[in-house]
Amino acid sequence: MSPIERWSSYVTWLRENVPLAWENLAPPATEAAIAEVEQVTGQTLPVSLKEIWRVNDGQKATMIATRHAPAVPCIPTLSFLSTAMVLEIWREWDGLRRSESEKSLAELQSMGRSPDGKTRALYTHPAWIPVWSDPTRADFIGIDLDPGEKGTRGQIINFGRDEEEHFVFADDLDGLLAILLDEVRSGAWRASKMPYGKQGEIDWFGDPKGHFFNALHRRWKATQPKSPAEIVKELLAEAKRLKAAKKPADALALVEKVRAEMPNLGAGGLQLHAEILEDLKRFRDADAVYAELVERAPKLTQHAVRRAGNLLYDMNDPTLAEEVLRKALLVAPENVDLRGMLALTIGPYQKRYDESVKIYAELIEHDERDIRAWTRLAYLRACLGDVEGALANARQALVLLGPDPVEIAKDDRDLAVESAFYVYALAEEQERPAALAMLRECLAIGMRTIDWDYVPVVDLARSRGIHPAPLAKIGQVLNGRLRVDAVVWED
Repeated sequence: MSPIERWSSYVTWLRENVPLAWENLAPPATEAAIAEVEQVTGQTLPVSLKEIWRVNDGQKATMIATRHAPAVPCIPTLSFLSTAMVLEIWREWDGLRRSESEKSLAELQSMGRSPDGKTRALYTHPAWIPVWSDPTRADFIGIDLDPGEKGTRGQIINFGRDEEEHFVFADDLDGLLAILLDEVRSGAWRASKMPYGKQGEIDWFGDPKGHFFNALHRRWKATQPKSPAEIVKELLAEAKRLKAAKKPADALALVEKVRAEMPNLGAGGLQLHAEILEDLKRFRDADAVYAELVERAPKLTQHAVRRAGNLLYDMNDPTLAEEVLRKALLVAPENVDLRGMLALTIGPYQKRYDESVKIYAELIEHDERDIRAWTRLAYLRACLGDVEGALANARQALVLLGPDPVEIAKDDRDLAVESAFYVYALAEEQERPAALAMLRECLAIGMRTIDWDYVPVVDLARSRGIHPAPLAKIGQVLNGRLRVDAVVWED
């Protein structure tokens, strides 16, 4: 198909799908108008452009940056420039080039960039002929008649006020028209309305929030060889997908491939590596990756917290977890997550209850709505034999959690189970039914704790000799080790 045949096909599509844009196409240009463009610019124009102008000399009404009168664009989101408009715009830019001092022009031209050497690395050039224009900005799609060393005369490029980096979107006008036809036939560009003026709107062609420049750039990007960074990004995205699909072995193979080619993998990739190793229960290997993360980015405290969690929950090494946390606290002494993890490490896991109570109390002083700190304080006070203190803290946690378990945030669900159990286990008889109801509701919607040590609370309740329920078994239910119906519950 020749360029003029492609244009004819486009015009037919326009008539059938965006009739207002079709109606705005101008009649043919005169030979004199076409010749004037060549004479003024000093360029011999491609035959294909002249043939199209001989059918439609741009648009009847045209909206450009210097003339904001509303007009329907005849190209999706872009104005199709007439011979007169091309001359007007070309003269404006030629005037800019001529009016600048030699130094100022050199500075201006230095702003231009060519990613592949196909265009000249300049900001503006007299041999760049605008054909399509952004209706609101002085940016253009046009024909490059003086390309760079790797380019081709007649190639289609972007240039203008905000287009400092120039891309070759097509080798010639025929290629651009092929893209245009493909785009509109895809259904991506339709007749629409665009906001205009105060609370008004005008007829438009294409999504007002979209831009045909972006469509051209996406197509250009798709033709470029992927950079190493892009390849790594794609492989890590696939590894993440495999991890989510419960295929950690496959995910690990991809991450290890990436690491072999890129030893200095970024923090996101390293964290993914560690998490996959945890999924595979290779906790020691995960710790080595977390250690690398912490060493490489000591100010990103979340990595120290993750490493401590792996050491604490999976490797049963609270001593090393404490060491990791205290070292991180030297960098960020006020970090709430680090302090909370440290309190958990030295309290429930190392039985240094008084030290842990002090940290949690400080966290609550910092944030009175810290539900986790209130819940942990309840547990620690129970470990210290302080029934009233444990009850007061657990009650406060339940107040903050709210009465409806369904409304409780996912990250707080284990705290709801714990707090309700502490009140149920330690309170006097008249308070237990409400706590038990809360506990049963939590269990009914799947809330559980994970390997939490309820023994100190159960022992404290037993020592008081006032609770008939099988609390130890209930603790196993809360941890998901027994079914709910394995316990005879109080009415």
